[in-house]
Amino acid sequence: MGLEEIAVVFAVSDPGQNPNTRARETQLLTYFHAMAVAFSSVRRWNPDLRLTLVTGADVPAEVRPVFERCGVRTEDVPFGHRAPEGFMNTFSGCLYLLDALQLAARHDVLFIDPDVLCVDALTGLDEGAAGRLGALGLELRPDEAMNGLTIAQSDELHRLLGEPEEPWTYYGGEVYLVRRDLVGPLRERVERAWRLALERHAAGLPHFVTEEHLLSYALRGLPTTDLAPWCQRIWTTSRVRTVTGREDRLSLWHLPAEKDFGFQRLFGVVSDGGSWFWRAPRGEFVARAGRELNLHHRRPAKFLRDAAGQLVNRVAGAR
Repeated sequence: MGLEEIAVVFAVSDPGQNPNTRARETQLLTYFHAMAVAFSSVRRWNPDLRLTLVTGADVPAEVRPVFERCGVRTEDVPFGHRAPEGFMNTFSGCLYLLDALQLAARHDVLFIDPDVLCVDALTGLDEGAAGRLGALGLELRPDEAMNGLTIAQSDELHRLLGEPEEPWTYYGGEVYLVRRDLVGPLRERVERAWRLALERHAAGLPHFVTEEHLLSYALRGLPTTDLAPWCQRIWTTSRVRTVTGREDRLSLWHLPAEKDFGFQRLFGVVSDGGSWFWRAPRGEFVARAGRELNLHHRRPAKFLRDAAGQLVNRVAGAR
C-alpha cells in the first residue's frame, strides 16, 4: 500500500547529552518547537499521511494547538533499549527508535528526526524505494569516528556477526523508511546487534553505541535504498557548511544546527494558520524556509552565535 505514516521518536534524556541545543532549562521546549515545525511541514505537503509522535513526555501547552491542527497523535511505547551506565556519552535517547520500530508492524512508516523539514510531497521517495527499506547513506573514511566508533571498528563488529568482508553503507539516523513486510527481519537483526553491544560493553570492548551503528548493520542484510536523492544532512554553521544551492530538488532537509535557531523562528510562523508556511506555492515556500533556516543570507545573530560557539570550543580544548 505504500507509505502511510510519519513518526518522530522522542525520549527525554539528560540535557547534557544533547550538545546541539543551548540551555538546559529550555531543551524540552526547543525540541517540541522543532517537532511542531517538522510535523507541520509534512502536513503542508502530505495531507493524507498519518502523523505520530512516539514519546512518554507531555506535550507543552503552547505546542498542542499546532499538533491538533496537523492531526498529530501521540503514542507511548515502552523504552526497552535503555543504555546501561557508561554505554554512551551523548544522545542516549536515540536508542528509543529501536523500540518505536514496532509501529511498522501495522503499515509502512517513515521515521524522521525532530529537526527535519519536509519541502515536498513524499510520493517520489516512497515510489523510489518501493518494496524496500530506506535510509540516508553517508560517505565516511574507515578511520572516521561516528559517535565513538570508527567505520573500521564497526566493520570488525559486522564480521563478528557473520557479515562478509566487503564494502557496506553507513546510514545516518535522520530518516528511516521501514516497510511492514520487512520490519520483522529488521528487528531481528537489530536485536542480534544489540545483544553483541551489551556483551562487549560489559567486557570493556568497543561496541555499537547509537541507533545509527545498530541499524547500519541491520540494514546491511536487507534490501535498502539510499534516500540521498530525496534527503540530505545540511550543515549551516560558519565552521561546517554543506549548502549546495540545489536543496530545492530535495523532499526533506535535515538541519542539525538549526534546532535552537531556525526551527524556533519557524515555530511562530507555523502557529499562524494564515502565514506563508501554509499558503505559499512550493517555490516561494522553499525560498522563505531556506532563509529562515540559514541556507541563504545568514542572519547576523546566527553568525555571532556560531562565532561564539567556536570560541567556547577553542577555550574548552585548551583546558
